[in-house]
Amino acid sequence: MSIDDIRLKAELLFLQRANHSKEESTVTAEEYQKLYQELSLVQIELDIQREELQQTRHALEEVKSKYFELYNFSPVAYFTLNAQGLILEANLKGIQLLGVDPHISYHRSIFSCLTHPSQSIFYQHLQSLAKYRNRQTCELEIKRKASPNITYVRVESVPLLTTDNLYIERVFTSFTDISDCKHAEHLLRIQRDLSLNLITANNINSASQQLLTACCQIREIDCGSVYLTDIERGGLSLIAYIGLSEDFVKKTSYYAADSIEAQLTQTGHSLYANFRDLPLARLNNLMREGLQATAILPIQDEGKIIGAIQLASHIYQDISPNSRHAIETITNKIQGVIARLSAENASRRQHSAEIASRAKTEFIANMSHELRTPLNTLLILAEGLQEGSYGTLNPQQQRFLHAIEESGRHLLSLINDILDLAKIEADKVELNLQMIAVEPVCQASLRLVRQMAHKKSQQLHFDMAEIGLLIYSDERRLKQILVNLLSNAIKFTPLKGAIGLKVHTNAEQKQIVFTVWDTGIGIAPEDQKKLFTAFVQLHKEQNREYEGTGLGLNLVYHLVKLHGGSISVASELNYGSHFIVTLPWQTDHEKQLMTKINAEEKPPIVRTAKEINILLVEDNLITAQGVSDYLTSCGYQMQTVETGRQALETLTHWQPHIILLDVQLPELDGLSVTRKIRENPKCCHIPIIIITAMAMPNDREKCLEAGATEYLSKPITLRQLVATIERLCQI
Repeated sequence: MSIDDIRLKAELLFLQRANHSKEESTVTAEEYQKLYQELSLVQIELDIQREELQQTRHALEEVKSKYFELYNFSPVAYFTLNAQGLILEANLKGIQLLGVDPHISYHRSIFSCLTHPSQSIFYQHLQSLAKYRNRQTCELEIKRKASPNITYVRVESVPLLTTDNLYIERVFTSFTDISDCKHAEHLLRIQRDLSLNLITANNINSASQQLLTACCQIREIDCGSVYLTDIERGGLSLIAYIGLSEDFVKKTSYYAADSIEAQLTQTGHSLYANFRDLPLARLNNLMREGLQATAILPIQDEGKIIGAIQLASHIYQDISPNSRHAIETITNKIQGVIARLSAENASRRQHSAEIASRAKTEFIANMSHELRTPLNTLLILAEGLQEGSYGTLNPQQQRFLHAIEESGRHLLSLINDILDLAKIEADKVELNLQMIAVEPVCQASLRLVRQMAHKKSQQLHFDMAEIGLLIYSDERRLKQILVNLLSNAIKFTPLKGAIGLKVHTNAEQKQIVFTVWDTGIGIAPEDQKKLFTAFVQLHKEQNREYEGTGLGLNLVYHLVKLHGGSISVASELNYGSHFIVTLPWQTDHEKQLMTKINAEEKPPIVRTAKEINILLVEDNLITAQGVSDYLTSCGYQMQTVETGRQALETLTHWQPHIILLDVQLPELDGLSVTRKIRENPKCCHIPIIIITAMAMPNDREKCLEAGATEYLSKPITLRQLVATIERLCQI
């Protein structure tokens, strides 16, 4: 029997009882008993159903709780909106994504949390839901008040229609955070664009500027700079920048080797910090510029630090891990390019330097010829006059000629200094090393400068305690070192001052030390570093008083180095200077051995007079006349021609004992003439002395390779020429 049937019977019994007083009851006790039993069964069924209902309700609550937890703690943001975009419900992820207070998030427009472009996109999104009434998707940008960061989301929405299906009652929507994907895509675009731009970059400055432009597309970076290592000073030099004020750039255009930036770069590790964490000196600059977060990244090439990249933000206080990854990805990509361009720049600079060096060498060679040729004529004529080749001179004429020769020799020494430096730079200077006595070299050097000191009433001192010192050295170059230092000391010492040369040995270190001292004007500490630089004169304001080219000390420095020694200076302004030259010193056994070898290599030459025929080939008529007159006065038979072709023609009918030949001749140069003479069996045996103003590295080798017997560089002394003729002709 169903509950409805029982209810119907119960209602009938109730009516019967109500009418009992009126009519006699016709319901029996048996019927009552049966009805009671049925009611009891119904009561039991109701109790069972109530218990099942409670269990179902409890299970439903558990399911609802689990669903709510899944909904609330889902990694996806869920929202329930009305048709106008008001938030009706949101899970925790949604509230966190929007960055709003949970208590005020409801009934707030979702549009207020979007960037301006995204507001238009979401409006069109809702319009599409209303129009098509099916699932719609779009991508939005969310802005939060608490953070300047933009969050990128992918939106999926489905509409819930009213019962009549005419309107949208609610919108169920999900927001999935795709910021990481967007950043990765953005980074790939930056890398692609940078790679394309670097293809056209032809210099390191352009590549660095493109790198900074790319880095400034990263969310937390809006300015930066690129530095390259200064090889000479060890610091960092600015080569490119972006987003920084001119004043800030001026103050940070160079970081010294001991600066915090240079030291951090040398560690080879990247630094990410807030400006507050940096040293105070740097902090002041950053504060004035308004920088917040900063990053310093080294640029490496095969493990060697060649520069640094500095990036910063005027807005963000920290650089996020994503941005750091993006920065390092981009900078790692550019490091190879910067290293390559840096190497190319260095190669170009080296090539330019080589071109400049060749041009300088050619200039010096030309200058040498142009200066030496007239100087040679001047000195030859002066020497010939003093030797009496043109008659006897009175004392006044002798003084004038001596002054002319002295000035010419001074000019020659300046030219020789320039040529010596050119040879040293070309690595073409070879020392004529032999065991020599130290004291005679020192005395000769002092004699050469004694007249200079006498003119200024200066005292010359020589102090050498050890007698008979020997040194393995080039005598001419050692004398050149000492004379240069002594001349400088005299030049920069006032009237009636004192100059000295002291020599002592250090047996333990196997060194011999030459000290040239003076009581002169001294040298300031900041100027002492410049002393040995070519063409540098420290006292420019006094250059009329202290004449010179600024080459002497630089030449001394190189000559000392060629000997395997060192030079240093100790000086106090207004109290004089000490120049200390330290050279290697041989042991007694080596001294004896070298002395024996030198004695064996230098047998005495016995000379006898003999009549000699000489062919002089010289296109400078004044020089030719001076040489010819002097040699004629010495008893030689002379014939002079002006060109190379005339010389070859003369040799067809006249055989001289020796040929004096200039190199730069009209029609046919001296080297070509020499080769043709050596090819002719009739005259190939004749000694040839090439006399030339050429004095550059390899000039001697070129002449000897062409077939010359000897090489003399202008200007020559007539005595030197006669000695060479006598040696070659075995007089």
